[in-house]
Amino acid sequence: MLLAVADEPALAELYVDAKARGLRAIRFHEPDLGDALTAIALEPAARKLLTRLPLALCINADAKLASGARSGGR
Repeated sequence: MLLAVADEPALAELYVDAKARGLRAIRFHEPDLGDALTAIALEPAARKLLTRLPLALCINADAKLASGARSGGR
């Protein structure tokens, strides 16, 4: 499943939140984009952390992100 966050800092915050909760998480950095953080993978137990995030590439995802769905745990 692909979910969306507003930007790279929001993605980094989501990763930190997951690790702080003891969840398994892996970061993916894109070498062609200056090693920018472009994705994270989380174990299924992270479900509660992700409930407020919209599906990526969904028509309404941009609107949901603009309305404040930056990270899932808050």
